[in-house]
Amino acid sequence: MSLNKEISHRGRVLAVTPEITSVEIISESACSACHAKGLCSMSEAEAKIVEAPTSGWTRYEPGQEVEVSLKAPMGHKAVWIAYVIPLFIMMAVLLGLTSSGMEELY
Repeated sequence: MSLNKEISHRGRVLAVTPEITSVEIISESACSACHAKGLCSMSEAEAKIVEAPTSGWTRYEPGQEVEVSLKAPMGHKAVWIAYVIPLFIMMAVLLGLTSSGMEELY
């Protein structure tokens, strides 16, 4: 697997400020394109809002279609920051307090 791969999604610009551009990305499940999705109620579509720094030389307007891309290593870094590191911190605190004699109820 190459480390230079990018993950990209199509989105729609919601708001633009001098610092942040908000983009709405709609994630759809695999069955959302099915013609019977209204009958089986198994389809899912979830809107996610991504905030990206606004570039000074690029002009975006609300409603404009854009493509948001992220390099794969940045995605891995986000997983570490959001899930793995907090898990280690929580486990260290739990084990430290338990070994010092504090009960689990506290």
